[in-house]
Amino acid sequence: MITSSEFKNALISLPQIISEKNKEYRTFKLSVKKRFDGHSLIDLFTESFPHVQRDFWLAKITTGNLLVDGKPSTPNHRLRAGQITQHSVAPKPEPLVNWDIHLMEATESYWVLSKPSPLPVHAGGRYLHNTLTSGLKLAFPDRSFHLINRLDANTTGIVLVALNKQAANFLSKQFENRAVTKTYLALVEGRPKQDTFSSNQGISKTKTPAGGRKLVADSHSKTDFSYIKSFENESLLRVTPHSGHTNQIRLHLAGLGLPIKGDPGYKNPEYFKTHPLTYSVDGLFLHAWKLKFTDPESGTEKEVSAAPNKKWAPYL
Repeated sequence: MITSSEFKNALISLPQIISEKNKEYRTFKLSVKKRFDGHSLIDLFTESFPHVQRDFWLAKITTGNLLVDGKPSTPNHRLRAGQITQHSVAPKPEPLVNWDIHLMEATESYWVLSKPSPLPVHAGGRYLHNTLTSGLKLAFPDRSFHLINRLDANTTGIVLVALNKQAANFLSKQFENRAVTKTYLALVEGRPKQDTFSSNQGISKTKTPAGGRKLVADSHSKTDFSYIKSFENESLLRVTPHSGHTNQIRLHLAGLGLPIKGDPGYKNPEYFKTHPLTYSVDGLFLHAWKLKFTDPESGTEKEVSAAPNKKWAPYL
């Protein structure tokens, strides 16, 4: 079983390994979904990536750098569902991330990690190698990893990682069935009118051009909040989400007029029109603090916790 020091030592060489990876050409593949059956190649890419200029895709197609089933094509080529498109991108440095990941607990079936910020969990947008998933695979190439829960790149705290398929299935079902208890800490701007309150506003499934989400008029998500204490114009809250939608806590608090400190994008939606979704510094005050679940080895209830980092010291 791995120790915390062994885990930390395995991460030391990550920045250099990823620096070399970032010098390689990247190949991206996109499968044609049913809804694009019969659409043109150029329409597939302009509709799938609205933030990218049409001329960018036209240039790729006409120079033979955007293939359909491995062959050059034309902008007006009519696609069929199931076909595979592919294009390459020249090496481009990824934004820097924080690799100060801590191993909180290790068993034969799972690891409990404390994720720093900024660090995306999965690849997306500007990040391919500078992610928690990629970092674990590169640092521990002989191990198998199944990430059970996901945090935003700028959210710190507990990430549960299964080490085999059996544990992954056992733990994932608990999240799917909402049989786990997740507790966060959030420092927000303003003071809530009540000591306990909730939000059940829906979260859109469609991404915004920056990659975020919006509040929508349904009630398929729920977050409970409880007031802890205030600091001038800021308040510390205990947060319990009962669903796991993307950016849920950040959106719910912004929608209540209590945006999280260090979250300018959801405080002001205009921000994301000219800035990326992932902030470049560790400034967001949202921390995945505690997690209660059933242990896949013992079958008993277990609660783990990760202490907030030093930026929280003045508020705790």
